[in-house]
Amino acid sequence: MRILFDAHLSENKVTGIGRYINELIKALLLIDQKNEYVILIFDDLSPEHPLIRLEAPNLMKVSVNLKRLSFKQHWTIQKLVRCYKPDVYHHPHFDLPLGISTPSVVTIHDVRSLCHLEFLLNWSRLKREYMRWMFQSALQRANKVIAVSEATKNDLCEMFSIDRVKVIVVHHGIHSIGENRSNSDQDFFENYGIKKPFLLFVGERRPHKNLLRLIDAFHSVIKTVGKELQLVIVGRSYKDYDAPERAIAERGLDQQVILMDYLEDEFLEILYRNAEMLVLPSLYEGFGFPILEAMKFDLPVIGANAASIPEILSNTGLLVDPLNPEEMAEKIISLLTSQQLKDKLIRLEKERLKEFTWEKTALKTLNVYEQVYDESH
Repeated sequence: MRILFDAHLSENKVTGIGRYINELIKALLLIDQKNEYVILIFDDLSPEHPLIRLEAPNLMKVSVNLKRLSFKQHWTIQKLVRCYKPDVYHHPHFDLPLGISTPSVVTIHDVRSLCHLEFLLNWSRLKREYMRWMFQSALQRANKVIAVSEATKNDLCEMFSIDRVKVIVVHHGIHSIGENRSNSDQDFFENYGIKKPFLLFVGERRPHKNLLRLIDAFHSVIKTVGKELQLVIVGRSYKDYDAPERAIAERGLDQQVILMDYLEDEFLEILYRNAEMLVLPSLYEGFGFPILEAMKFDLPVIGANAASIPEILSNTGLLVDPLNPEEMAEKIISLLTSQQLKDKLIRLEKERLKEFTWEKTALKTLNVYEQVYDESH
């Protein structure tokens, strides 16, 4: 079987979808030496990019010049599919290219853009309509749909007329973050003005991440525990959205709240190793990679009782109403002041983390490919 995997969305700065692509392909090649893999990669990747460094006897790489949500991808991918004649084509996003007759698999990471239009502040009506149309088209044309969580599957099945049997839930695994100790923690903290103790948030600064209520909650917390506590927010800013920055300034928290842009894993590791807890109050998450990253570093998690977060966190963390900053503050204080509670959550995390490996993700994904192949032959 020849699998054509469209990996061009994996960029030099690794986002959630890039992480999924990189880790899944690596794991597939480790467990499967029988089938042939052709992967399409963005032609401007760094020599150090994981996909560039990846080698295997059954792997072929093809460079393409494509960007996200590109109209150009439709005819470019059509040509490549005709050229390489795969048995299965895997597109790891909602915008399955048009005109492809090859049996196909799509991965849907979330549907926040359809559930919550208010999160897309700078999107034109045309772009929103295109996205909705592409979702509908992909779900109809794909032979199988991989959803990264039960929450995402439920959203898809409620919003579109799609048979639940067609949608297969395949959770992500935990990646290799935590293996690099080449940097000095103290030097890093001094460079960025970070002091312990601190709370940690990881994720792009988009409206659905609910940072305004997190900042409100943090403001309440320091009134109780003192201003020596900091909140470190790691993630790229969102175009035309500066509400978090304004909220920090209005509350006089410039010294207590540290805003950081994209960080390489080696530096993100330092924050996970030293934080008091991860707080993820998002109104919507398709999966929530930071939850697994925190678990790997024995870091307790406070998560919103929304979307996929309860599914991934299970009983290993504290759930809060994301619309209630007061409750969020209470849970943060309870973790800061109870070592017994922290130890209990960390013990539970160690067991929970065993359920999330990229080997399991790859095995389930390969099974989907085999189903699609068998059903189409």
